Amino acid sequence: MGIAILVATAAARGEVRLELRIPPAEAYVIGDAIPLYWRFSNLSTQALGFMWEGCCRLNGKLEVRSAQGSLPTFPVGQALAHMFAKADQLDPGVPKEYDTKVGDWIQLEASGSYQLQGTYRGVLPSQFPQVRRGLALWRDAAQSAPIALSVLTVAEYHNQRATREQQRGLRLTLSGPQRLPPLQPTPFRVRIENTSDKAVRLTWPDEEALWVLDARDRRVAPAAVMEGATEPLEIPARGHVERSFTLSSDRFESESFGEYSLFVDLQEGEGGAPRVPSNRHSLTWKLDAEQVRNLVASAAGGAGTGARNAPLKLLRVYLGELGPTLATLDKSALPLEAVQLADRLALAAALKPIAPKPGTVELELGLSAQGEAFWTNPLIPGALASIDPSPEKQALQILGIRRHLGWELAVRFVPAEDAPVHRVVQQLSRWKALTPDWASVPAVVLSMGASNAPVRWRSAESGSAPAIPRMEIDAAGRRWTPASASAGGAGSGAASEEALRAYSGLEEIQVLADPAMTWGRLRKQLEPLLRPGRQFVLSLLPTVQP
Repeated sequence: MGIAILVATAAARGEVRLELRIPPAEAYVIGDAIPLYWRFSNLSTQALGFMWEGCCRLNGKLEVRSAQGSLPTFPVGQALAHMFAKADQLDPGVPKEYDTKVGDWIQLEASGSYQLQGTYRGVLPSQFPQVRRGLALWRDAAQSAPIALSVLTVAEYHNQRATREQQRGLRLTLSGPQRLPPLQPTPFRVRIENTSDKAVRLTWPDEEALWVLDARDRRVAPAAVMEGATEPLEIPARGHVERSFTLSSDRFESESFGEYSLFVDLQEGEGGAPRVPSNRHSLTWKLDAEQVRNLVASAAGGAGTGARNAPLKLLRVYLGELGPTLATLDKSALPLEAVQLADRLALAAALKPIAPKPGTVELELGLSAQGEAFWTNPLIPGALASIDPSPEKQALQILGIRRHLGWELAVRFVPAEDAPVHRVVQQLSRWKALTPDWASVPAVVLSMGASNAPVRWRSAESGSAPAIPRMEIDAAGRRWTPASASAGGAGSGAASEEALRAYSGLEEIQVLADPAMTWGRLRKQLEPLLRPGRQFVLSLLPTVQP
């Protein structure tokens, strides 16, 4: 019944030999943190510097094949257990091994046998490892020989439970509640029976692991572990022991409401004694209306001195899923503070789909041909129209509930091509003065394609302008003043398209525009200066007042 793991010796050419290694195990189950070691051997006569950055999949590549063909692996990016890139040295004749997990590279979905083959390039052209002076760099790539990995699905593993219990002489039974309460630690109990005729020694809880499975039998909730002091257990022949552990809802914070199942997995024993799973225990994790009402009432009272407001934190974590419940909550028996909190949470839940993850959120405002601001996302006026139709007042409402959403709030503008420039400047100034709580200054933002550094226009600060390059645009054309002359107002002159496109100086440029000009024309006049990340400070020429 054992699952064999074959480790192949790598054959490689060049300066460095690469080998992959997976430790042999009685069985690997999808959901295990299967170790995958990368072993480098320097075959040259000199030391070589290189970058170990395997977990980000920049230097390393893993090819995985099954009987059905090649499987797609994860794209370049950080693995869940991210390890920072580091420069290292390979000495001749001294192999070095680095550990990753198979799950850093690929998500296996089906049982069966797989072939894994690795390729690693020592130093990429874009990398400059900090190594000692004079050390040669390994810039080539090495490829390992394929190695084999066999895995079981969770369902297949559980179907072998009776056979594994018989072979190991141990049976595990998990018991506990069928529903997880919102805040209280919930006790579960594990019964370990020795069905053999000799005593068995185990270590609790080091040799046992808790598995949490979702409706698709995927292992989830990695924070759900059995905690406790290490304790040696001796189970007499035909006897049993029982041990308990607790599980709280905060261990499920990364998971959605739904139906789950748990089991306890006894690890492989000495001499390849088989792993043994317990029974599968069903567990529901969700909040009903009464629980939500009680949490709101508790949260409205605030946290105690030096304590966290656990009910409020839980409500915020599941805000998106609790939206319908909060919107229809019976608040008749709640105190005023709780009613107000419930209303704020319901409003936050209605806005949550805009940006489900916490962080800086930039809401977009369009500017019409008349220069009037309006939300481009219909969710915002849909949720806030009954409170106040003004976008400014609605923005203040969102700022008031941003902590429930985990947002740092900013706004950006998208003017219509025929919007007058003076209306754009007025809106930028008005929204900037609306509140000091913006995460960034309100601006017109123009994406620069693949770059993550857009171009921004913001309104000018009051007071004297700093000595930065200046562009004046009116009906007569463009006048360009370099930074060296802008403070004194001298040295300006017409600039050709070629000269403007070649400008590579300071990123911030002051723009003074004819108030009657349209936004589309202004942007066209500035097109030669558009670069990723460049900032424009926008103000009006004083010659004409609208």
